[in-house]
Amino acid sequence: GIAPLASKKWRLIHRFANLFVSWVTFVSDAGKKAFYNTHGWKESKLVTISNGVFVPLQVANIESTKLRIGSVGRMVALKGQKGLINAVSRLDATLREKIEIHFFGDGPERSKLEALALEALNDGQCIFHGMELDRDKVYGSFDVLAVCSEQEGLSLAIMEAMARRIPVIATNVGDSPKLVLDDQTGFLYEYADVENLTKLITQLCEDDELRRSLGEKAREHMIENFSLESANEEYQKCYQG
Repeated sequence: GIAPLASKKWRLIHRFANLFVSWVTFVSDAGKKAFYNTHGWKESKLVTISNGVFVPLQVANIESTKLRIGSVGRMVALKGQKGLINAVSRLDATLREKIEIHFFGDGPERSKLEALALEALNDGQCIFHGMELDRDKVYGSFDVLAVCSEQEGLSLAIMEAMARRIPVIATNVGDSPKLVLDDQTGFLYEYADVENLTKLITQLCEDDELRRSLGEKAREHMIENFSLESANEEYQKCYQG
């Protein structure tokens, strides 16, 4: 994660561990930066190894008359899920009827999100699934993943979606730009820029071919750069070095 763990207890633990540890690995550059800024270890001891992701050989294509937008993750303020609801609510009424939002996850913000959905959207347009561990069910439930976070490391939800040919709209934070190549495997926008998020949703809703093309390139990007095999090789280098 990217939490600095800056309390006195953690500082003492890391000062002691520094005497014995050869490498510290991070799954994101954002996590490595937070650690370095807090604990001051030599940069030569710190290495980023991106997580690998399982890429299914076959992905079921479920036809839908609507554009289904998914959100996967903890329902906490910094995840910014309310931005997705607000963005969809700003769509032209005819276009808004073609959208469904599927939330997977739980947390302290859920009741607020449910209340906002009732106020801003039509009944049944926003579906809260709660916690769901079946990945096929999760990623089979939507056509586009939206990640509206204020902060993000290397998002597993983004990687898993892209591995299944699902394009992603994500905030331009943390390591998301490593995954979401703007206008190639999805779209990036600045955090809390609801107006731009609405425009990107409109673009994907109106252009099925664009959505398919972004999805294909997203899967290729995962295979070429974020495979389980490449992650394993990088860890082996640490143990051998």
